[in-house]
Amino acid sequence: MIIYELSRLSKLDLEEIWVWTLDNFSINQADYYIENLIYKIEEHCKHLDNKIVVEQHFLDYKYVLYQSHYIFYLKTSENKISIVRVLHQNRNITRILKNHS
Repeated sequence: MIIYELSRLSKLDLEEIWVWTLDNFSINQADYYIENLIYKIEEHCKHLDNKIVVEQHFLDYKYVLYQSHYIFYLKTSENKISIVRVLHQNRNITRILKNHS
């Protein structure tokens, strides 16, 4: 079974996404979106374990897309991935990830 951990920056990303959604929609929508984003990560981990997923790559990172957010991750061991960042598609992803390395 593949497990995941959230990096410090990915936790901050999730908090920012939640606050933005709260400010622009509602607390229910903010909770719903984050819950589904986390569900997407968990489901992706299940499929990675079964070798079903074709992994997408960007720079040195692998990613999965949830609605308008890219979930970037690195495999840290045989059964563990680290969620590095969760970034909106309109952000300057190349610059952010290059500065992350």
